[in-house]
Amino acid sequence: FFFKQKTAYEMQRGLVGSEMCIRDRYMGLFRTYIMELPNDLYQWLLNAKVLAEDDVNTQQNEKVTLEKNASQQIEMGLIMPQLLAYLSQRNKLETNNVVPELDSLKASSTAAARLFNWNTIVKALDLYGIKIDDDSKSLIVAGDHQMLYDLLNQLKASELKNDSQGEDKAKLKIFQQHHQPTGKSGKSKITQKAPGIDITDISQDKEVVKTESCLEFLLVTLSKAFAINPKQAAGLLTDGSQYLAHILIKGLKGEYPPVISWLMEVYAASKHFTNLVKKEEIGAVEMVMNMMKGGLYSKDKDVAMWTLKVFGKFAYDFAGVELNKNVWSWFVAADGGMDGVIYCMKKHEEAQKVAMETMLSFGQQNMKELFTTNLKTVVKAGVSYWRAVASFMKIFSTVPSCNDEKQNKEFYSLLDHWLDTAVKITENEGRYSVEERAVTLLVLTEIWRYFPQSVEQRESLANRILGTFKRGTKDKSLALQHFSLALQFNLLEDFAAERRAYAPSFYKTIAFNALETHPNESLREFILCNLGLLYKKMPVIPISIVAVSYTHLTLPTKAQVQISVVAV
Repeated sequence: FFFKQKTAYEMQRGLVGSEMCIRDRYMGLFRTYIMELPNDLYQWLLNAKVLAEDDVNTQQNEKVTLEKNASQQIEMGLIMPQLLAYLSQRNKLETNNVVPELDSLKASSTAAARLFNWNTIVKALDLYGIKIDDDSKSLIVAGDHQMLYDLLNQLKASELKNDSQGEDKAKLKIFQQHHQPTGKSGKSKITQKAPGIDITDISQDKEVVKTESCLEFLLVTLSKAFAINPKQAAGLLTDGSQYLAHILIKGLKGEYPPVISWLMEVYAASKHFTNLVKKEEIGAVEMVMNMMKGGLYSKDKDVAMWTLKVFGKFAYDFAGVELNKNVWSWFVAADGGMDGVIYCMKKHEEAQKVAMETMLSFGQQNMKELFTTNLKTVVKAGVSYWRAVASFMKIFSTVPSCNDEKQNKEFYSLLDHWLDTAVKITENEGRYSVEERAVTLLVLTEIWRYFPQSVEQRESLANRILGTFKRGTKDKSLALQHFSLALQFNLLEDFAAERRAYAPSFYKTIAFNALETHPNESLREFILCNLGLLYKKMPVIPISIVAVSYTHLTLPTKAQVQISVVAV
């Protein structure tokens, strides 16, 4: 396969451990130590003298990026004693309500220290009417910034409340974020615009087709497949759904059957899900697609194939609810789905057909643009692009829709575009490098091999392609001469074996081009040795086609004897 290797979702992180919580030994892998706070939250912490102005790295629009040390202080919970003391004074709490252990928080960045700190802090937060369950605590300990933001906002909201008995206790919810796309990248960001959703109201026993929102659909299907409760399922969707991505890539505790079960459930209920997505706010399509994209980078081929099937189904179903433009924009965006599909195609050979069908599903209305402009953004224009095109031909030939010219005129129009462009490149020796001309010769070979009708129905084009092969054998580059001859022999062998209608003309043109006198002795021997191998494999090829040209060759005795034996 000719693609340049892509980084697998840039996710070199640990597995999600038991009970869907992040295990201590993996915590360090998730940490960035850089936090971005909304400006109003930063100002509140500044007023509380928990942060100082020199804790800020950059400040743009409505966000403040903290210095590494300040970010660590928040993640470790080390700001909590001072912050809670500030709230005690503002809310007129009795000093004896302060948890003594807060004075013993550890400044170490080890997993054990973080766990100790937050176990202690959770006890203190209970006095302020904020309950944090074990699942939420595990996410905070793991460095989930969104959970920390939610917690700080809860504390900020409690500042003006004087209810020291906690009658209006607020429960910290796991899933209080709303994802929206950020420009061309297709990635999601988290905002505070959407209201929190009470996970406790969702039942995992509810029928999937009776779910009433995207979130409910996802939580119910995840709960069923992974044998967890909705709250734990919601934890997988926090922080840009990175925990779900880890499971898709590495399995649930290393096991892939639950993941496959979930993808199959989503596939079966795709129409219902797409109708739910249509009812959501702008950005829901991108949110859903990004949420599941990790499956394209899975180490397991079956997970990868089912993710491809789900995406292919989404492409058709979203088109049915007039969201095809949203799906197309997501697929071809930077960091969208196209890069993942091509990565999957390269990593899992068994998934290549399904991957190509998925690409065709997304590009059903924009096929030429998909495989020209957009493909070049993924594999880069030039040699890498043409290598990818050449490697696609065999895969295209396995897709039924690509073998029906009447039903798929757009695809055959794309083949014509590739043929015409490749011929022009191979004919222009002065403008294009040897490598570019060689790889476009390969494209011409692969198209003729797998889609002969696209060439042979245009006699003038077929003759031009044969002419490019002939010029290749006389190119200034010896490497290109060898490569051109090798491609010709490959086609000659295939055409002879399949007895194609165009074979006789092909035999004559290729054979005479290949057997013309060459000054390079190694090249002449290459020709005769390949002919010898061809006649051993295909003894029915008429010897009269090439026999005339033998008189022009002056070869070592050994080579002459070899071909004589074969001819007899």
